Amino acid sequence: VVQRARRRIVRELETAGALAPGGAAGEASVAPGILQGLAPPPSLLRRLDVQRFPVVLRALEHPSLFHVAAALLGVDEVETTVYKWLRAVPPGEFTGPHMDRAYVGGGRKLTAWIPLGEISAGSAGCGVLCWVPGSHEDPAMVERFREYQRAGADGERSGWLAPDP
Repeated sequence: VVQRARRRIVRELETAGALAPGGAAGEASVAPGILQGLAPPPSLLRRLDVQRFPVVLRALEHPSLFHVAAALLGVDEVETTVYKWLRAVPPGEFTGPHMDRAYVGGGRKLTAWIPLGEISAGSAGCGVLCWVPGSHEDPAMVERFREYQRAGADGERSGWLAPDP
């Protein structure tokens, strides 16, 4: 399911000129101009059409995800947001450190990161997904980020806590 979603998104990135020509089907080698900083990487954040492709939704709204989320939250039923935060992040780039509540609001919510390709850990012990265990219950952390509630209209960097991982 995930590989089919990946192949569909890769086709969109190929069409946008974001990938190097001649790559194997389903592969995603970033176009040289993007790697060299001559062109910006494409944003999938505003591509509602891509978010709504049936093959993509089958991966992002798979019943197994709903089952796990309900079990973790201790509830019978969960729901998802209509909007999905799709990103195509080139090698050496990153999504800035953030708290998901800036995007989905406060309250008792669970978010999931679903990589659609191979991910390897970064250098110097920096993993691919980092979090601060227990930070949601640490009084100092709660106070420090009390006002951190909403991302700006761009839905991207405005929600970042810092410009660097």
